[in-house]
Amino acid sequence: MSTQKSTTWIVGTGILAVLLFAAAWMLAVGPKLTEASDADRARENVELQNQILQTEIVSLKTKFESIDQAKAELAALHAEMPTTGALAELNLQLDGAAVTAGVRITLITVQDAVSATPAVAPVVEVPSGDATPAPTDSATPATADPLSGSSTGAAGRAVNGLSATPVSVTVVGSYSGTMAFLKAVQTTLGRVVLVTGLTATSQAKSLESAGKPATERGDVALVITGLAFSLADVTAVPTTAPTEAAPALPQPPADKNPFAPAAGA
Repeated sequence: MSTQKSTTWIVGTGILAVLLFAAAWMLAVGPKLTEASDADRARENVELQNQILQTEIVSLKTKFESIDQAKAELAALHAEMPTTGALAELNLQLDGAAVTAGVRITLITVQDAVSATPAVAPVVEVPSGDATPAPTDSATPATADPLSGSSTGAAGRAVNGLSATPVSVTVVGSYSGTMAFLKAVQTTLGRVVLVTGLTATSQAKSLESAGKPATERGDVALVITGLAFSLADVTAVPTTAPTEAAPALPQPPADKNPFAPAAGA
C-alpha cells in the first residue's frame, strides 16, 4: 500500500516538475530566446547594410578620384554647346576654319536665338497583306521643321533650355576649299552646328573687289545656313539684387494753401 502511494507521489511530482519547466520555458526562457534570435537577425541586417554602405563609399571614392577628368569632359561639352549664344566665339571659330580651308568669309548673318525642339520623323503606317492604301490628295511626305520639331506625322519633345541661333555664312574659294570648310563646320568647328541648307554658285575669273577675293574660273561661292545650338544652365539659381524702396516725396501740409501770398508780401 505504501509502495503504491510512493509511486503516485513520484509520478505526481514528475508531472508537476514537467509543468513547472514548461511554464518557466513559456514565461521566461522562451521570450529571452526569441529576443536573442531577433537581436541576431537585427545584427545581421546592420552588418549587411554596413557592407552595402562600405561598397558605396568605395565607389564614390573611386569616382571622386576621377572628378577632374569629369570636369574636363564637362568643360569640353560646354564649349561645344555653351550656355549662351557665344556669337563672338562662333565668329572666331568660323574665321579659323576658313583660314585652315583656304577660303574667305564674305558675309555672316545671325538671327535671334529661338527655343529648339528636336524633330521627330513622322510615323508611316505600312498596310498589311495585299491591301491597297487609300489615295491621298497629296503625295508630298510629311516634313519637320528643324527649329520647332513640328511635323505632320509627330511632334518633338522640347528640351528645357535648348535654343538654336540661325546662322548664314558665305565663303568664296576653290571647290576643294569650300568643301573643306563645310566639313569643318560639321565636324571640327568646336561648336554644335546643324547645317540645314547649301547654295553653291560657280564663279568666273575676276579681280578682288568690295571685300570679295580674286577668283578663278571654277571657284565657288558657298552659302551655308544652319543652326548653332546652346543649352542654358537650367539648374542655376538666378540671383537678384535687392531693390531699395523709393524715398517718400515731401507732402505739403493738408491745412495750408500753398498758393496763398507769403506774410508781409
